Amino acid sequence: MDNTMLERISKNVGCSVEQLSKGLAEAQATHKENLISAGKSESDADTICLRMAATMVRKKMASLAASGCINYEGAFVSVPRAKDFAELSYKKMATQLETLPASGINNLVSLGSIMFYEPNGNGGYTRLANPSLLNKASFAEGTRTDDVEVLPKNSMGISGGRAFSLIWNNTMPSYPSGDANFRYGAARPLNEPERTSYFYGRKAGTDDELQLVQIVASGKMSRASYPTFTAGCIAARPNRDGSKLYLKDGVSEFVIDSEVESIFNGDPSTWEVEGLDITHVATLADIPTFLEALEPSRKWDALVIMDLEVIHIDPRERGGFVLSLGDLDYTSLSMPIDLWIPSSQEDLLDFGVGSVLTVVGSAWVGRDGDSRLTPTGWFVKDSIATAPVEPDMDESSATQLPAEDTQYGREYYANLLTQRREHHFPIRISAVGKENTCKSSLLTEMALGITDKEVAIIDVDNREILQDLADQD
Repeated sequence: MDNTMLERISKNVGCSVEQLSKGLAEAQATHKENLISAGKSESDADTICLRMAATMVRKKMASLAASGCINYEGAFVSVPRAKDFAELSYKKMATQLETLPASGINNLVSLGSIMFYEPNGNGGYTRLANPSLLNKASFAEGTRTDDVEVLPKNSMGISGGRAFSLIWNNTMPSYPSGDANFRYGAARPLNEPERTSYFYGRKAGTDDELQLVQIVASGKMSRASYPTFTAGCIAARPNRDGSKLYLKDGVSEFVIDSEVESIFNGDPSTWEVEGLDITHVATLADIPTFLEALEPSRKWDALVIMDLEVIHIDPRERGGFVLSLGDLDYTSLSMPIDLWIPSSQEDLLDFGVGSVLTVVGSAWVGRDGDSRLTPTGWFVKDSIATAPVEPDMDESSATQLPAEDTQYGREYYANLLTQRREHHFPIRISAVGKENTCKSSLLTEMALGITDKEVAIIDVDNREILQDLADQD
């Protein structure tokens, strides 16, 4: 597709070329083959797909305008795993209720913390609840019992057929606007996943100073993963002071946009992100010392940044990659860490083993005192675009060094892994026995029975050791 045409149409639509190109690629992947099968030429099929893309982008922009969201440009610098505080709260309360006497349970109900259910012997349950919460009235301590036929959707079972629900809100029957608070007195959902990421950027199309903001994603939006230190745009709804942005399902989508790179002064290693509490750590081995110096309250969310080397790249069958990263210090005894790259970010893996990545992450110490790091962001500091030849392959089957223009990605690494498996036949056999019982000959014959490759024999002879022991006696 002619880039001039994309630029002209994107200007008419009011979007970036990257946004339109992404929509075009999606339309082509979904419809182009069917259009050609229906008799359209490839050129006509591309034109139709372009019209589809322009229409879909217009629709998204209309949804954006009606959603209260604003477009922001910049880059994510830390995208941690989603946390589910509702699930944690339910599990904590379940553990507490298992050993709590009836008086303690009644007290939690009276204070508006829980609703409690016990089997009534008639196939239903006796519910113990706070009456003011049931009636959506101003809160007052108290309890009331009545029978219900089934447990509510948002309830967790414990021993003895009992169950409970956490109260979502017990302090505010209505909002300042006067509207009823639907959370007041209601059972809290069992799951409320939420992911809070850090974004460095500004409102799109402005000359505002770049600032660090938190981007909050809840529900199924919390499952979306975003590339870090990669320029792009995303729509979000800001809070009053603009320090937090909230993503909205069906509207908020991060679009990589190379034009946004111009708002940064240099590559990520030069960014001075004010407000990001992050500490540079030289090696993984330094993590325990770093954590020991922190206040206890900071140890759970302290971020570090360090340079690590790619020592292995493993393509996963269902998409994505797992990268093993190790210290640059060859004397380090720290175990490597894993960096998960989801399938949606496979095109970012354009480097080979031996490359150096700058990694942001949450530092912690394992049960055995080993240094660990959970990556939350990364960028390539030093890219290596070659891969070593397997030393034990013959010339005819060896994987050749890739050309300078090799495109690294899923296909490259999947093929590399397949080739290695095809040409490796590790056979390891050991035998222990008395002298002169033909152990080496037997193992050699066994090995040559299943391979025509060169066989290496390591013969550990302990006759001298036995003789020394005999002399000592």
